[in-house]
This record gives sequence, C-alpha cells and structure tokens, in this order.
Amino acid sequence: MKTALITGGSEGIGLAFAHYLSTKGYSLILASRTLARLQEASTQLSTPCKVIPIDLSVPGSADRLYKDAGTVDLLVNCAGTGYTGISWQEDIASIERLINLNDTACVSLCSLYLREMTMRRSGMIINVASTGAFQPGPYIAAYYASKSFIASYSKAIAIEARQYDVKVVCLCPGPCDTGFYDKTHGIKPSFAMRPEEVVDYCMRHLHQTIIIPGAMNRLALLAPLSLRTYFIHRSKRSQLKSNP
Repeated sequence: MKTALITGGSEGIGLAFAHYLSTKGYSLILASRTLARLQEASTQLSTPCKVIPIDLSVPGSADRLYKDAGTVDLLVNCAGTGYTGISWQEDIASIERLINLNDTACVSLCSLYLREMTMRRSGMIINVASTGAFQPGPYIAAYYASKSFIASYSKAIAIEARQYDVKVVCLCPGPCDTGFYDKTHGIKPSFAMRPEEVVDYCMRHLHQTIIIPGAMNRLALLAPLSLRTYFIHRSKRSQLKSNP
C-alpha cells in the first residue's frame, strides 16, 4: 500500500486530497495544527490514517514532521495561510509566520523527501500554490508573493527531479469554496470551485507541471498582467472598505 503525507489535511483542498487518495488505496498521514480537526477528518476516511498535529509555521517543524511521518510515496504540500490588508500595517510576526508556513516549510519538506525519492527513483510531490502566483496582489501582497515563490520553485525542482523518475507538480487553484476567505476576511466569489473539483482536475492532469483547474481561471490568465493586477487591486481594496 502506498502512503501519502498531506499537510493542511484537516480541511479544504487538503481534506479533499485525503478523500480522493483514500479511494485509491493510499495509507494516509494528515498533518495540521489542530488535533481535534485532524481526528474528525480521519473518521471520514475509509483507509488507514495517521494524524500528526503540528504547526508548520514554527522553525524546525518540517524536520520534526519528516521524522514522525517517515517514508512516503506522495507528498502533498497544502498547508498555507494568507492575510488581506495594507502590507505595511500587517503584524510583522504574522507575515513571518505566513512565509514560514507557505514557503519555508514547503521547501524544507520537498528537500527532505526529494533526497530519498531520488535515491529510490520513485515518488511524487504536489505543491499547492494559487492563481495568485501569476500577478502581484495589492492588499494581499505577502500571500500572492509566497505562492509565486512556490510556483517558480516547483517548476525548477520538477526539472531537477525528472531524471530520477520523480514527479513534481504545482497545483494553482483559483477561488475555492473553503474557509480561506473567512480567515483572510475576503469575499468568496460565486464561481468558487469545490475542493473536490480542484483535486479531481489535478489528479487527471499530472502530466503538466503547472496545473490550473477551472476554465475561467485559465482564461483569466490570458489577460494582460496590468489588467489582472488592476482587478486584484480594486477587488481587494473594496473588501477592505467593507471589512474595516
């Protein structure tokens, strides 16, 4: 039986990955901050499941997770967070936690697992970024920049790992019907995709390095960069005004 480690596996896209992989016979390891949510998620799955409560925004936590989880066939880096606000008014400690979680932990886990995957010449890594990776995000600047980093990093290590028969892909969903908007004080668009749709599209397009679910999301990226940035600027600023 193959084993998958999913960070951020207790909710949203991470939990959708867990449900999908459980139907494919994977043994699962779910990691996130809250033990109660992990335990609740594990009861929904029809396959063996280990839960590891851990805060990946804490320095050194990725190494601890790697040691606790052990060898896996598939790593899904889905843990992440974001903040909406004027960038220089954001709490600096919160921004540091965002970068640690969205970028540092992801890179650390990729490095640790690629060492063993390349040695045995098998394995896969799915890094979850966002369509926010493809343009600046005024009023959500750090989050968009963190996802841009992940997209670029994933493309680079995918090339490096390919010769060892290890696949690395980067999933870049657009608006998704998860708790992200509540956490970032944003407004969820009416066209937000269900997490299950995002995961299903991802798993059917693993031949691509950058995977963008949703025809509207792919079409939007054909617009000029300046227009996409302007749209984000206007929409996020209006959200700030409606959420003082």
